[in-house]
Amino acid sequence: MNCRLARSALDERQCAAACCGQLDSVKLHYTAKWRAFYVTTQTNTTNAFAAGGLRADVLRNPNLDTGQRSVAKWFDTSAFAQPAAYTFGNQGVGMLRGAGVTSTDFSLQREFRFSERIKAQLRGETFNILNHMNLALPGAASVARDWGDQRGKAGASDSGGGTHRVLNFLTT
Repeated sequence: MNCRLARSALDERQCAAACCGQLDSVKLHYTAKWRAFYVTTQTNTTNAFAAGGLRADVLRNPNLDTGQRSVAKWFDTSAFAQPAAYTFGNQGVGMLRGAGVTSTDFSLQREFRFSERIKAQLRGETFNILNHMNLALPGAASVARDWGDQRGKAGASDSGGGTHRVLNFLTT
């Protein structure tokens, strides 16, 4: 492969790998997403369902300006109230958004063929290579201990990629 031609289509790192023929695959994947949530009450006052909280009543816009948000107070907790007895809350779905979740993953792969049927693969992968901390969703149950607080770290199931850098080296 001609490096001049490759440089016009690929960046320098990919070009070096393609020209030298050393790597079979170089991948960089970036993920960013927002997570919506809503506030629930601690008690069910409708007598319509067996258990579980309800959506709260919204008194005013609960979203804080970016400059007012902090990890300890992500939204205005005083903008919510318990619905009146035998009524449902008026809060819409996805009215609040938690902090975004980002993850940058990188992998290198090389396959070695010893014969037509015998081959080995060497692969290195890293997840969340920039080690970006993804926060959990704020406490969304009114009167709860973590009400409006976002200090917890998101787990692998919550963030889609865990919270810390993970390195894997594999051979097959």
